[in-house]
Amino acid sequence: MIAAPFTAERVSPALIEGVARRLCSDVALLYIDAPDDVVRARLESRNAARDRVKLSRVADQANPAALVPQAIVIDGRVAVDEQVAEALHALGRPERRHRTDSQAASC
Repeated sequence: MIAAPFTAERVSPALIEGVARRLCSDVALLYIDAPDDVVRARLESRNAARDRVKLSRVADQANPAALVPQAIVIDGRVAVDEQVAEALHALGRPERRHRTDSQAASC
């Protein structure tokens, strides 16, 4: 799993395919969507220095570009455990499973 903004990739099927090729794996784009007020409240409650710039940009991201068609949109208004359950369900995985480095296949 890779967590990142992937700002350009989330709107470009070709870029998502490029990520998959670089990782030698299938890639699923999970997009957590939440209203501006929810994002702002969470950033403010976290009160992290790294979020100061994000707080100034929350309103600017109100209308993001259209996502790639295969994006899986997760409801960001619900609790994190519910988001994880929703993601796992969308990915067809009934439970969380982690591979160890020794289990990871190289390509």
